[in-house]
Amino acid sequence: MAATSIKYVFLELTNYCNFNCTFCPNESMTRSRGVMDKDLACRIIDEVADQALTREPLQLHVMGEPFLNPHLFELIDRIHERGRSVRLFTNGALLNERNRERVYASRIEELTIGIHTDTTSLYHEHRRGKLPFEVYLRRIRETIEEKFRRNSPLRIFLQYLNTKHFNQSRLDKGYPARTFPLTDRHDKAIRIVEGWKSFGLGLAGKYRLDFKPRDLEGLQDPFREAPLDCLKGDHCEILPGVILGFKDISSFSDYLTKKVRFVERYKAACPAFDEQLAVLWDGRVTPCCVDYNGQLTVGDANVQSLESLWDSKTLGEFRDLSRNGFLPTPTCRVCKAFLVADDYQNKFPGCENEDYNLAWGWYPLEGDGNESFRWTGKRAVLEDISGGRILDVEVRNGHPILENLGFTVQQGGHKTTVVLEGHAWRAKIIQLSDRQSDDRRIIFEAGDFWIPSDIWKQNQDRRELGVMIKAVRIR
Repeated sequence: MAATSIKYVFLELTNYCNFNCTFCPNESMTRSRGVMDKDLACRIIDEVADQALTREPLQLHVMGEPFLNPHLFELIDRIHERGRSVRLFTNGALLNERNRERVYASRIEELTIGIHTDTTSLYHEHRRGKLPFEVYLRRIRETIEEKFRRNSPLRIFLQYLNTKHFNQSRLDKGYPARTFPLTDRHDKAIRIVEGWKSFGLGLAGKYRLDFKPRDLEGLQDPFREAPLDCLKGDHCEILPGVILGFKDISSFSDYLTKKVRFVERYKAACPAFDEQLAVLWDGRVTPCCVDYNGQLTVGDANVQSLESLWDSKTLGEFRDLSRNGFLPTPTCRVCKAFLVADDYQNKFPGCENEDYNLAWGWYPLEGDGNESFRWTGKRAVLEDISGGRILDVEVRNGHPILENLGFTVQQGGHKTTVVLEGHAWRAKIIQLSDRQSDDRRIIFEAGDFWIPSDIWKQNQDRRELGVMIKAVRIR
């Protein structure tokens, strides 16, 4: 595969940040903090230029705030010396007078400012930075004005987070506390657009620009009254080369799935494996730009070239699975997971007093005549509190096509496989481990899963169903 097929190369110049946003996994990140070594960054920049790895600007972003890297502008100069362009991402808080001067002196091509919150209360509650909101906004406005004072070609993107669809999915499943009241309603988005249009008109008059704010695709009918329903993101050019947009909130790998009930999704599309490489501050390389903990690491740029990692066996295997419509890693499967209603407090009928907790991977209880059961996803997990040695489970192969379905139960290093023959309910007695392991998780895994809408074309059910379980007891 030609290395030039990489669409985006990301450089995480640091994972330190001056904000601690609630919608970002900064606080939950367990990997070490640091600043990318200048020599490492230069080697990567040189390789990108020498091998023409990407036609896009170098993306200075993964986690963290790039302005906290003391070599930021030296590295930007290096990128330009090598004939490449720059797309710099920032939260905007450090765009003080000195840094504004350095931004424009460096002649970077694109600056994306993640504003995300439009009121003082949202800013302090969800961004949790030390800079007062009015000072924060003034720095962003002054950065924009400086563009026209200098007649600079710099393109500036002002970015807010669209949380409307994210929030609705959580409200539908009963998780009001897991929503983010950022830009979650059309009237908020329209108010933000009109406010920035007014600002743009003011600067246009001040600098005698023959320009009026211009609606982009996102605000053309039918989205003019419902801008958040257009997921393209770029909504309005408020000044020449200054674009306002609403970006759909990222799942940040598995971060935003925490503290909700979910079932892993195995069958879904993600373009990352065919499009991007991200180099973390310590040199580890991942194909996912929201892999905040480096869980998908495919190599180390300290000792390997990006070209070799792009063509590596590991990434090739990820890519092959993805191209066939399957998510290749556990992190991906949680990132794209199905959100389910929280009925986990309801154990299987007749098992209410059993000493275990459902953990994840279980669809809500449903009925079939007089019987109640749960579907698992391909995998489902419960946490055993009892310390018992024997698992009694009533299970059924619900697959509409397969007559025989493999089914495994694993606890610690102990794994038992059974074959479910036919479609009748089966009582299975399974020996658990010797309890020397501290791992209390019992993992149920079906050999296959099925999607109702893939089999019956009129069916709208996209769940990935494993096996049916109506009783679990541990003794």
